Amino acid sequence: MELQTQGASAGEADIDADLAIVLGKPKKTVKPTGSLAGLAAGRSMLISLEEEVQESGGELSDTSELKADYDADRVKQAWAKLAQDLREKNKVGLAATLANGDFRFEDPTIRFTVANDVQFEEMKECSTELLHFIRTEVGNGAIALVVQVSEVEAPAEFLTPKDRYMNWAAEHPSLEVLRTRLDLDLG
Repeated sequence: MELQTQGASAGEADIDADLAIVLGKPKKTVKPTGSLAGLAAGRSMLISLEEEVQESGGELSDTSELKADYDADRVKQAWAKLAQDLREKNKVGLAATLANGDFRFEDPTIRFTVANDVQFEEMKECSTELLHFIRTEVGNGAIALVVQVSEVEAPAEFLTPKDRYMNWAAEHPSLEVLRTRLDLDLG
C-alpha cells in the first residue's frame, strides 16, 4: 500500500486525511486561512448566512404612510396570521406566546398581556417586527402595540392534603375549631 504525498519537503510528507483515517494514523492539521469569527460576525453557526439574510428580509419598510380602513376583526385576523407565520418560520415559542396571551384591541392600540417576565422580554425584543407585520397586513400605520405582564398570580396546583386544609382553614376559621374539638391529627 502506498501513501499519497503532495509536495514532500526534506523528509516531511503531508498525509491525505481520508487515507490517514483508514490507516489509523493521525491527521496533520492545516493552519486556518481565514477568520471564522469574521465570517460569522457573531451570528449562529447553525443557520447559514444566506438563510439568515432571507429570513430577516433586510430593513423594515416605513408604515407611517399606510392609511387603510380597519376594524377589530381584521386586526385579530392579522394577529392570527402572524402567529401562523412564526410557526412556519420555526419560532414556536413566540407563536405560542401570541396564541396564549390575552389579546385586546382598543382602537388604535393592541393591548397584549403575557403570563410572565420571560415572555415580556421576548415580546419586547421583537415588538418592532411584530408590529410591522400587523401594520402591513392590516394596511394602517397608526396601529400601536402595548405589552404588559399579567398581575394574576398562578394558583398552586399541586397541594398536599395538609396544604389544602391550611388554605381552607385560612378561609374558614371554624374548620380549625372543629378540628381541635374532634382532636383530629393532620399527620
